[in-house]
Amino acid sequence: MQLSSGTKESLDKMLHKISVISDMNNQEAVAINEQSTVCEDINQSITFLTAPTQLSEQTSNQKQVKS
Repeated sequence: MQLSSGTKESLDKMLHKISVISDMNNQEAVAINEQSTVCEDINQSITFLTAPTQLSEQTSNQKQVKS
């Protein structure tokens, strides 16, 4: 089957655009994964920073109940 030069050129352009879109999707997936990792790190840091405060609050509440 022979394709006219115009048809072949159009198909080549479409394939190139599909490739560009696929690359963009891959870049987006990587960025989303990185953002998710950063969010998890922030969550762990917040948990680490708030743990002493929560412990102090619990201790204070226990002392008030005993008083």
